[in-house]
Amino acid sequence: RKADEGVRVNLLVWDDRTSVGTLKKDGLMATHDEDTGAYFKDSNVNCVLCPRNPDSGLSLVQGIGIGTMFTHHQKTVIADSPVPGRDSSQRRIVSFVGGIDL
Repeated sequence: RKADEGVRVNLLVWDDRTSVGTLKKDGLMATHDEDTGAYFKDSNVNCVLCPRNPDSGLSLVQGIGIGTMFTHHQKTVIADSPVPGRDSSQRRIVSFVGGIDL
């Protein structure tokens, strides 16, 4: 709703490589990345599915391992907020970085 009111909302969702119909639509870890992308498709929310691409210097086995590791517990929230005790036109960036409890 806030995106429709002019608030810029960006989502960076890890693209689970196992979210394919032949394995399991919501991925082996049930991250629902494809569902999230589809939900926000025609909205004012910018939702990007971001694949985890391993370093090209790794072996094939290392690349497969890193590319399929699950990072769905990483969360970052970044917000523009007023500076406490100051003029309402003064803003600051407030960020929260956390894991499963954020």
